[in-house]
Amino acid sequence: PPAKGYAPIHWKRYAPKRTIPGYFLASFYVGGSIYCIYKTMLSRFEETVNKSHYYWMQSRMTPFLMAEEDRRMVRARKQHESDLKLLVGDEWDVHRRTMLREDVFVPYSSRELRQLLTDDERREK
Repeated sequence: PPAKGYAPIHWKRYAPKRTIPGYFLASFYVGGSIYCIYKTMLSRFEETVNKSHYYWMQSRMTPFLMAEEDRRMVRARKQHESDLKLLVGDEWDVHRRTMLREDVFVPYSSRELRQLLTDDERREK
């Protein structure tokens, strides 16, 4: 053997780390949580804004939509009366008063369903 003896034997094994460090995982968790909270708050804010815009547009458009519905019902009534004139002849008013009730809603006539015309186009015919 050597005079001073042998060198000490390194019996402990220093294996490389095979795991992800804890602070790295914690930083991912914190970052992901912050991002998810941010996106949730942003989507809630957008939903609130969209809802207020929807109510605003609905309140401004309701009179126009109601007027359009009234015009459609008047057009349907006129078309129905012109259809009765074609079917019955000159006595269509007598038949209307005796056979139909005025308070009954008149839906689209068959001709109006086939071709939706404006009042000006009907006057030309």
